[in-house]
Amino acid sequence: MKQVFIKKLSKRGGFTIIEILIVVIILSIVLTIIIRTTNSYRVKARDLQRIAEVHAIELAVKLYYADYGHYPITQTIASPANYGIATFQPTPATLGAVTWYDTPVLYPSATNIRVALAPYLKKVPVDPLPLLVSALPYFYRSNDGKVYQISTRAVEDMRNIPTKLINMGSVGSNSCSSVSSASPNCANGKYYNNITISNISGGEIY
Repeated sequence: MKQVFIKKLSKRGGFTIIEILIVVIILSIVLTIIIRTTNSYRVKARDLQRIAEVHAIELAVKLYYADYGHYPITQTIASPANYGIATFQPTPATLGAVTWYDTPVLYPSATNIRVALAPYLKKVPVDPLPLLVSALPYFYRSNDGKVYQISTRAVEDMRNIPTKLINMGSVGSNSCSSVSSASPNCANGKYYNNITISNISGGEIY
């Protein structure tokens, strides 16, 4: 009886090819889920950092106002056109916005927005990823020192952004009116990727 049992064990000593394939498939599925979950958390962390940086700029702008009685006034230049936009890091040449990094600030004059806000910012905000050719990093503009706009167009997934921070442009033009918009690109979080803080109409709109 003992010899028979030992023989049976020896015959069952290895795994069949089917069993090995099943194990490999299961491990592949588990690994895929782990990678996707990890990537999702990384994207969310970067988007949360972007929100924090935008709010840091907002605080700096308000502290500037407390000292000077107006928000930083960015100089509008006709050629090459800068629309009064001042960026905190170099912009992709493909956007035609290379000069925006050096937009001067007026009254009191400063070389650029980074210099103007240096006393109020712990560090210059820099996007956590190398910029894509279509992305516009943190930028600021105010033509009159009364109304300002702070934005970033480098968000990776708009579903990570609170609705109050989404730039309310027209769908198909500037941005999603909400992340649940009818546009499939809005629904999957990959539309215009624009978040904005402004004080339009005298009250903060987020």
